[in-house]
Amino acid sequence: MKKFILAVAAIALAATGIFAQTKSAPIVGTFKDNRDGKIYKTAKIGTQTWMAQNLNYEAKRSKCYEDSPDSCAKYGRMYDWVTANDACPAGWHLPSNEEWKVLIDYAGGEAKGGTNLKLSTGWNSDKWTPAGTNKYGFSALAGGGGNIYSDKNINCSGSDNVCFGLSGTYGYWWSATEYNANRAITWRMYFGGEYVSRNELGKDTEFYSVRCIQNENDVDEYKNAMSRRENETQKSKADTVETATERDDRYDDRRGKRRYEQNYEDDYDRRR
Repeated sequence: MKKFILAVAAIALAATGIFAQTKSAPIVGTFKDNRDGKIYKTAKIGTQTWMAQNLNYEAKRSKCYEDSPDSCAKYGRMYDWVTANDACPAGWHLPSNEEWKVLIDYAGGEAKGGTNLKLSTGWNSDKWTPAGTNKYGFSALAGGGGNIYSDKNINCSGSDNVCFGLSGTYGYWWSATEYNANRAITWRMYFGGEYVSRNELGKDTEFYSVRCIQNENDVDEYKNAMSRRENETQKSKADTVETATERDDRYDDRRGKRRYEQNYEDDYDRRR
């Protein structure tokens, strides 16, 4: 009885580990943007599929941090909100505030989710804050942001008088959800904290990163295609088994016929 109880406990612990691993292990893939040929890593996180890199599509009114191509290669491009809404490739879109909340809740909530979504490198260090674990493959980087100031006395180094700052310190990402006529909702992470926090920032005057999320219809189509493929594979296997069975039956028939013929010949010889 004691051995049985221990065996059941071991199975329960193993099952718990399996379920925990299923939630935490990122399912990664790739996606090619046919508009410019760029290839992005993707991550299946819970029920959602996200790009695991910031978008780097050169749309009008998109910027590289400090106008540096190297920054675009590292952080992706930065977009104003209107441009961000149309920047994702076909089959993908700028996530709504609710879609961001689904991701953040899955990653541990607003208080701790940032640590699980951040890369361990690419952020300033803080001895009081643990490094990112990238537990779900989201690979968040501190790309900072850009701002257009209406004050003519402020001279920014970026093109169109865009001031850039906070790379290494903050990562900001647009949502598709408006807050009011002038502002839209963003989500940000900070090098000195484990949290993910919501902000409402200027739609026309500020430039931030874009993460695209796959359309649900495209996910359903992919699942249906994989299901059809699996069904076809199973049917093919069944057909193969059936064909083999038929061959065995035919072999048995031939073998029985040969035995009958041999017995007839032996009996004929004895009668002679």
